[in-house]
Amino acid sequence: LIALEEETERFVVVDLSDAARPEAVMLKHRLCEGALGTIRAVHAHGRMALGGQSFSGEGVLPELGLELMNMAAYLAGDDPYEFAIPLSVQGECYRIADSGPEDTACLRAKTVTGIELCIHATYAAEQQHPRQWRIVGDKGIASLTDGEGANLPGAHLPPTDPDALSTLLLRRFIEVIQGSDEPLLMPLAELEGAILLLNGAQESAQQTVSIPESGLCESASTRTKFINHIDTVLVDAAITGRMLSQCELPWTRATKPFDMTGYEAFPQQYEAK
Repeated sequence: LIALEEETERFVVVDLSDAARPEAVMLKHRLCEGALGTIRAVHAHGRMALGGQSFSGEGVLPELGLELMNMAAYLAGDDPYEFAIPLSVQGECYRIADSGPEDTACLRAKTVTGIELCIHATYAAEQQHPRQWRIVGDKGIASLTDGEGANLPGAHLPPTDPDALSTLLLRRFIEVIQGSDEPLLMPLAELEGAILLLNGAQESAQQTVSIPESGLCESASTRTKFINHIDTVLVDAAITGRMLSQCELPWTRATKPFDMTGYEAFPQQYEAK
């Protein structure tokens, strides 16, 4: 698709509307100006109570996880418009059903910018929770949270109405068509980091592990299943840079990092079952 863009002298914008969040853009500029010193890690997590069911049936990584990964790659980039590319990715995929895609997943990645990414996402939480990205530097910590905006030492950047984000992204697209010198928000090439994180996590996981009944509970109000203690375990793992297999959960399966050098096609060792 990128080659086709170049051949036709046209361009494509990907509708990942978080890229249009003004508070995220301002936060990224502050990070690049050294507000946190040297950035060491970006930790992200997202939890939704959907009883293990995804929106489109494709799994939590390509749905809820893609925005988490894309924003993490953006915040880990070296300059205001750069998205970090992973060198290696370690991933784990789980589900509360006996078959189908993952409803819970985590990944840890090394990037070309030297920043570690640790991302956790689940559709099998007991309650809904806002997504959060946590940026760790040697001079402090910043965060970007749905509904709360961005916080960094000495400053608060207020949140944007989420209903306005797609409009902001489309408006910039139209302005560029009309000749604006402003950069596109979320052009196709910038999706590479998130796609490599997605593919790398699944390649590393190799398969999706089914969680036994002993690891599950049932909501008294909705009668849907959720993973025992996942609401707190997932956040704790994310902000400490740990995989779920490092959290003393008996149903987890440890994996090895997958080298993304020269990666061109999915899948190589992942098996969907």
